[in-house]
Amino acid sequence: MTDLILTQKQLQEILEYDSVTGTFLWRKNGYKKRISRVAGCAIPTGYIVIGINKKTWMAHRLAWIYVNGDIPLSKFIDHINRDRSDNRIDNLRLVDPSENSQNQSIRRQTFEPRSRDRHYIAAKEKIELAKKNQSIGKTPTNSF
Repeated sequence: MTDLILTQKQLQEILEYDSVTGTFLWRKNGYKKRISRVAGCAIPTGYIVIGINKKTWMAHRLAWIYVNGDIPLSKFIDHINRDRSDNRIDNLRLVDPSENSQNQSIRRQTFEPRSRDRHYIAAKEKIELAKKNQSIGKTPTNSF
């Protein structure tokens, strides 16, 4: 498998995609990867990324490739509901650059990190603690 190109067939050998939930599961064991475990993680911009063969791939692009095959060079994959972590195939559409840029200003104004993002919640609680100088108890995260 080349580093820059990932075919639909290669992707389907490595990952399993659930089109109802928009999540990927590993099909093969590898470094820190176990069969049937959820693949990928959220990044600060709200997107889900998955590392395959030392390259980081955006999960919404992988979802499109998994179901529909290659993405034309002049096209983008857009989240219809503007939730960058929602990678259900029903929420994704193929758009040209002008259609994609129409959502840019709206996204910048309305973006909020996912409430399920444990790292964000833990960091926010630490900042609030520092401001108020009081304890609010333990947080259910292992990130700190």
